[in-house]
Amino acid sequence: MQKAEVVLDALHTLGTKNRPLQRGYRLLFNPHMYPCPADQRVTSLIENLKTQRFRWGQEPGRDELVHTILVRILTHYAAGRDGKYIHGLRPGTGIHSALKAARVIVPKAQWLGIWHLRNLPALRPDRIDALLAGKVEDRRFRDLLFHFLAHHPQPLAGPENLLTQAWLPTSLHGVCQHLALQELDQHLTGLAAAAGSTKAVGPSGFLPPLRYARYMNWLLVTGNGSREEASQWSKEISALAQGVSDSLPQKFTGLQEVTRPMAPMGYLGYELSVGEMGSVALRLSQRQAAEMQRIFQERGKPASRGERTRLPDKAICDLYDREFSAFAQFYALAENRRLLGSVQKTLRSSLWRTLAQKHKCRVSDVALRPGWQNSAPHLLQKEGKTRFQVQWIDDVQRIDPKQTLVGEPCAMKVACTVRREARV
Repeated sequence: MQKAEVVLDALHTLGTKNRPLQRGYRLLFNPHMYPCPADQRVTSLIENLKTQRFRWGQEPGRDELVHTILVRILTHYAAGRDGKYIHGLRPGTGIHSALKAARVIVPKAQWLGIWHLRNLPALRPDRIDALLAGKVEDRRFRDLLFHFLAHHPQPLAGPENLLTQAWLPTSLHGVCQHLALQELDQHLTGLAAAAGSTKAVGPSGFLPPLRYARYMNWLLVTGNGSREEASQWSKEISALAQGVSDSLPQKFTGLQEVTRPMAPMGYLGYELSVGEMGSVALRLSQRQAAEMQRIFQERGKPASRGERTRLPDKAICDLYDREFSAFAQFYALAENRRLLGSVQKTLRSSLWRTLAQKHKCRVSDVALRPGWQNSAPHLLQKEGKTRFQVQWIDDVQRIDPKQTLVGEPCAMKVACTVRREARV
């Protein structure tokens, strides 16, 4: 049996060459593809798959194992189709790389538009079936996927990013949404090539007529040219997006003229604006900071989290610490990161109140108790500018694959994990 790394690399290459997935069902017989190859459940599951006796819904543990390996296979296959300005599925790409791409393509643009495909998960089952039928040739593998989607017509848990409301490919539903969006990418590539046939020359020479950057269901498009050309591009992109989403009527902003300075526009949880000299600014908005604090407040003031009082003291401190670290990592590119000080203060007050509720004492007694100050250093020390760093996860293989987001900043994985632990 080939090692998982070799198989996944071959799947990525197959997707890059735009060839359909073949003999995918045989990959389910490789124990190295599963998260725990030495588990006895894997051996019996493989035997059931070989004899085609596996059925969805018979045993939750086996369903989860098969779902995990199917997501892993399709994710690496679909990642090979991504273009240069597509982010969020390939390793090493995510929200931060999409924001950096926006900084590159926006400064010299005359027109700027942001599309958010909010209703993308409303793809009809027949449309998903048609997508998979064109990309997967293996009949047994395709039938397994169809039966899963028929058994689970909607995602078991909402795959939304906590801060940007972007849909993530953490399940078979998410991968299918990404495959649907690849059709939009192909149309945009053709539209940009057609626009490039008529060169637009500006003060600094040739300017690309149409460029775009996409992160999941967020699309940013920039253009150069006359108002009539911008209007035509806007109509075409809106029509393409509506055709791909195949859901209820949606509203699109369309391409707007870039002024110097430009009013901030929301993109991936950041405020994106253009300064007087054409520089692009990424900022954390007051509204977003208030949203982050709201889950730790009650009636507008910091409050205790009673559901966490059953945890050990150090676990409570670490939970708050990791939660703030997730916020800080996500806004690593923001120019006004100091605004996170208010979030930090709210989390610190909520932590003291949670510990005070657990030990039935006053908040002042908690703050003076030795030992807790060292348990959550990020919450108890002033966060400096250099403390914010961007970290990436390198692959989809982790102890718990459900806690891993492909191409996502490490902070988002931590944030999702923290939310899940807080609900336990």
